[in-house]
Amino acid sequence: MRGECWSGARLTEELQHLVEGLALRRPAPRMTWVHRRAVEVAKDHGWPVSSCSTVYAVVRAEHRKSG
Repeated sequence: MRGECWSGARLTEELQHLVEGLALRRPAPRMTWVHRRAVEVAKDHGWPVSSCSTVYAVVRAEHRKSG
């Protein structure tokens, strides 16, 4: 399921789904906003905090799948 861009990424499945869902909002949100929300949720749940580049990779992969 994870491609090259996922190497070393620490992202729970739940957080990945959250990022994908946030990125699908219209109008399209800024990547920094998606990352900030992902960091908030990760901290609240005690999950590893992902980098902005990891969040960007998730969003980019989702866009490739959908179109």
